[in-house]
Amino acid sequence: MHAQLKHWEKVFNGLLVRERLLVAFSVFAALYMIVELALLGPAQRKYTQLAADTETQRKQFESLKAEGVVLTKVLTADPALMLKKEYENLSVQLDALDKEIIELSAGLVSAGQLASMLQ
Repeated sequence: MHAQLKHWEKVFNGLLVRERLLVAFSVFAALYMIVELALLGPAQRKYTQLAADTETQRKQFESLKAEGVVLTKVLTADPALMLKKEYENLSVQLDALDKEIIELSAGLVSAGQLASMLQ
């Protein structure tokens, strides 16, 4: 192994500066590609999947929140309270009609009095 390193050292030292830079750049590019494919690629795919899942969950949360608002409004509308309010409104209308009938019948004569008045 040591002999092979000496061989590659002689070959590398025999290259021009420009060729040395190209070899060094090629080695770094190869190392970068290995790191990219082995480590960063799967991490990037996982990040993309998690971002999509997060967006889906955010939309579901917004939908559930809107549904919660609707359900809260429905549940706060108590049927007994609504019936009580309707009863009160109808009672007020009945009282108003009673007063109107009393006012209209103020000048009327009863049936017994009508017969005596006609004679």
